[in-house]
Amino acid sequence: MEKKAAFTIVAKNYIGLATILGESLKRHDPDVDFRIFVADEKVAEMPKLPGEVVFARDVLGYTEDEWTDMSFKYDLTAFCTSIKPACFKYLIGLGYEKLVYFDPDIFIFSSICGIYESLDRYAILLVPHIAGVHVDFKGEHAEETVLWEGTFNLGFCALRNSVEASLMLDWWEDRLKTQCFADVTGSQFYDQKWMTLLPGFFDADAVHVIRDLGVNLAPWNFFEREVFKAADGSWRVRWRNTSGNGDPVVFIHFAGYDYRALSEGKVERLRLYLKDYPDISEVLSEYQDALMADKETLRQYLGLPYTYNYYDNGDFVEKYHRKLYDGLVKQGRKIRHPFSAAKGSFWAALKRHGMISRRAVKADQYSDKTYPTYKRDKSRMNTLFKWAFRILGYDRFNLFTRALFNYAKPDHHFFLLENDPIEE
Repeated sequence: MEKKAAFTIVAKNYIGLATILGESLKRHDPDVDFRIFVADEKVAEMPKLPGEVVFARDVLGYTEDEWTDMSFKYDLTAFCTSIKPACFKYLIGLGYEKLVYFDPDIFIFSSICGIYESLDRYAILLVPHIAGVHVDFKGEHAEETVLWEGTFNLGFCALRNSVEASLMLDWWEDRLKTQCFADVTGSQFYDQKWMTLLPGFFDADAVHVIRDLGVNLAPWNFFEREVFKAADGSWRVRWRNTSGNGDPVVFIHFAGYDYRALSEGKVERLRLYLKDYPDISEVLSEYQDALMADKETLRQYLGLPYTYNYYDNGDFVEKYHRKLYDGLVKQGRKIRHPFSAAKGSFWAALKRHGMISRRAVKADQYSDKTYPTYKRDKSRMNTLFKWAFRILGYDRFNLFTRALFNYAKPDHHFFLLENDPIEE
């Protein structure tokens, strides 16, 4: 009998969320083996772990230097996504022929057997963020954001053990060891943007794009898809402002919600206004019920800290530190113990230069949706740039602003520490 597996990747705090995903899968497809890969370290006070949990560091085969480098330079999201190809390869090594990856914030509403059946014909299955052409685009993000993030959403990916998948995984794993950042200036978006290249690499009988509306229904495509209940009580989905039977809802990607709040009966999410989508509120209630029913499991993990967020003295590793470290490494510096706060360490060099903050800096999340002072701050910056224009003049101001593109990348700030003695 052909072995089938599904898996997700989390830090310790999302183990409970991942088990809820696994339970929803088992409800519809009990013959599928489910695994939770944990890209984190064990701690003494950890609750009893479900049997499907696998600590990635123990099984994936990265060297100590590779694991340390990747866990330091990548934030939590980037690190979890960077090891995805290795997780696929590990499960293939255990004899699984068909494999599906799900993000942990997904909930299964009906059988995924159709996905496995598609793998009889295709080696790699992908799903697009948006499935329709919309002249009047009304998505959660601006349409150009999808250009940056990539055509396909890698909250889902399915593979069959095949020559094509093996070649793709080797290529993907190699790229993600060094290039798994979310960087709009570098046109990178975690593991996801790389998949935009796949249709150019393989024939159409190897790579297939699933356009079924019920596969990976998510906040970024709620605007084009309407969910409704069929006469038999099952959830179905169709294009908005149309009629017809539509497709079964296979799984929904509930990305960006506050899962603790959901388990307490509250709905909290930035950007998306659910009052505009009453149909989504109805189906969300089923996911919320599952979280509330298993809230003790969810909560016992949510408070666990992510190990790689901290230096060994407890100071927070800021994203700026991670990118600055990556810039130094790319310049040939060898920093073998980046999490160390000992004398002569990377942390010590940051400390000397006043780069250790007592609060988590989240400049990457700075926008009109997340900061109430955004408009005021932007107005002040505009005034500053007006003065710069008056001082520099048209030509030099133009050169100055073009140069800022390069300096917007923290990994290019290596010159700030290039002469500091950092022990290897």
